[in-house]
Amino acid sequence: MAIDDLADSWDANSELVFRRTVTIGVDAYRNLGGGEARLILTASCKHTAITRYASAALTFDRASGTAVADVRIAGRDISEALELRSKIVLPVPAKIGERRGPAWLSTRVVAEAKSADIRLSSDTDAFPTVAYSFEEQGILDAPWRISVNAEEPEAPFLHSIRLELNEDYSLIRDLMDGKPNATVEAELDASITRALVGGIARMSEINQTDARMDQIAAEYPDSLAAGAQRATKTYLKRSLDAAIRLYRTRPEDFEYLLASGTKIFANGRR
Repeated sequence: MAIDDLADSWDANSELVFRRTVTIGVDAYRNLGGGEARLILTASCKHTAITRYASAALTFDRASGTAVADVRIAGRDISEALELRSKIVLPVPAKIGERRGPAWLSTRVVAEAKSADIRLSSDTDAFPTVAYSFEEQGILDAPWRISVNAEEPEAPFLHSIRLELNEDYSLIRDLMDGKPNATVEAELDASITRALVGGIARMSEINQTDARMDQIAAEYPDSLAAGAQRATKTYLKRSLDAAIRLYRTRPEDFEYLLASGTKIFANGRR
């Protein structure tokens, strides 16, 4: 797909594949001194400190040499933006009697493309939301559905959760038009918080990790864990770890705090 369409098309379960093709004329290659030319392609995400590499040797016919490199990176390993870099390297000719060092010290960069910065988030301030008719799609009737797609709490928040609104309800249409009913808005806040805490609790159980979720949230501020932590602090007045313990051991107290924190039916008090 086109790079510009990527931000709205990937999620934490995706695998992204970037391809770079390079062609060099035989005469230009010979002028570089010969040796095995290789294309090196690098994809890196500074937000998650992840880097992936791929390389391919140039193959030649009479007129030119060509190489194609594919670099693969998992959606759960990235967030916000990627940087793509590509270069062609050749071996450094050895002098007579010279001892060769490591292979990476024995290469030289003979060509390098301008790095490409790829945005992965179309709107970093928006909650990932879609709206459609549940009836037309033939799915069970409900005002909304919340999907948590990540497998790890470190996964990027914006591509790990999605709110699906049912346009069949007039109250939902009012919400989409910026005229929300207070009770509907409070119920939605509660549903999102419940889904976030439940999702993080499930991941920690499946992955059998003893890691503190609040620590993960601090280390990965754009993660699903960080989003869940913001919700628990706002509506439960609890840390994420404390909210998960409450969710597992005292679900009735969890629901009580959530109803209080989201102020469900606040407008109905006399």
